[in-house]
Amino acid sequence: LKSPLATVIGLLDLLRDQLGPALTNSEHQTFDFIRSAAERMTKLIDQLLAYAQLSNSPECSKPVNLSDVLKAALQ
Repeated sequence: LKSPLATVIGLLDLLRDQLGPALTNSEHQTFDFIRSAAERMTKLIDQLLAYAQLSNSPECSKPVNLSDVLKAALQ
């Protein structure tokens, strides 16, 4: 899942390096936007994979007092 995003980031960086000073501010912002989006997607994939691992781990839940949880959250 992450390989295509790594390729996009790598090619984007290569293209940006090659074009360098020829890029306008707007084009630099576009490159930044694309890179940021690819990095966010990579992070999302990592989080989804970590979440999927939870289903493979033994369940370790226990009853909790929701009033205590709410009090702690509101502090």
